[in-house]
Amino acid sequence: IYHWVRGLMLRRKASLVETKLSGQKGHLLDVGTGTGYFPFTMVQRGWNVEAVEKNAAAREFALKHFNLHVKEDEDLEASPDESFDAITLWHVMEHLEHLDKAWSTFDRLLKKKGVLVVAVPNCSSFDAAIYNKEWAAYDVPRHLWHFTPDTMKILGEKYGFKLEDYRPMPFDAF
Repeated sequence: IYHWVRGLMLRRKASLVETKLSGQKGHLLDVGTGTGYFPFTMVQRGWNVEAVEKNAAAREFALKHFNLHVKEDEDLEASPDESFDAITLWHVMEHLEHLDKAWSTFDRLLKKKGVLVVAVPNCSSFDAAIYNKEWAAYDVPRHLWHFTPDTMKILGEKYGFKLEDYRPMPFDAF
């Protein structure tokens, strides 16, 4: 069941990115790529993909299983301005130590008509209200930040981004 759900969510995420770019393929940056399943999905769909990941074992897995050459976080600094049509972060933003630097980097790297797609746990969600202090996504100390749609909107606007849409991703926690 897990593998079926993962495949479903990878297709949904890929479709979301492609829909936001009106079906055009381009140059994608996946930040916090983990073991490489999402960037590999995008490569299979015809995208030019770059990925960064902090964890060396995850980078090694992506290379071994998907032939993805995943970069280290620091390598983003060498990327040219406006080099990506899309930047994705799937449950990564809440782990970033330096939010201001990250948002500035995304602003610099994204093309003017590009899209930034960010998935974060929503601490104003139904699940968060039900589980209260036991909500799994509080996950302190690994989750350094907690967001609502309003706080994501405010944070994005600080760096010139506009929140166009937000939607639940119920199977991400699965």
